[in-house]
Amino acid sequence: PNKSLVCDATRWRASRPTAQSLELQMKLTTINKLLSVQGRINRTELFAYAFLISLVYYSVLISISYAPSTIYNIAGFIIIVLYTASSSILIIKRVHDYDESAWYALLMFIPIVNLYIMFTPGSLSPNRFGKQPAPPSILLKILAALFCILPFVLISILLNLNNGI
Repeated sequence: PNKSLVCDATRWRASRPTAQSLELQMKLTTINKLLSVQGRINRTELFAYAFLISLVYYSVLISISYAPSTIYNIAGFIIIVLYTASSSILIIKRVHDYDESAWYALLMFIPIVNLYIMFTPGSLSPNRFGKQPAPPSILLKILAALFCILPFVLISILLNLNNGI
């Protein structure tokens, strides 16, 4: 048989994206969104990733709540530091969507300004921090909606529990 055809067929087979490689690429993209201050995220991504981070960190806190107090305090401190760092990364990337420096993330501590940063769209054209984020997937939209709705649900549950006592 012609060796060049075999070699070309093998190269073609090797270069085709597989479901596993696409899944790995998606995981790496998500990890990059959560661990790197490079790039931009839109409002939906901010809410969706904030929901995921909160879900993971609070689940870990609840799961270690029965540990001895020293272990709980140390682990709780580590979890709070990680939570703060990952949330700060998201806020910095959100500020980048406005083509502003990471220092503008400090404005999140001013009550009305933080609402502006969270709820207004970023720049529509490419900026020095990258191109406009891709439209969010359905999954990100669902997670973002849960992030917005869940606090109200939890507050109503807590109020009903307090009224029942």
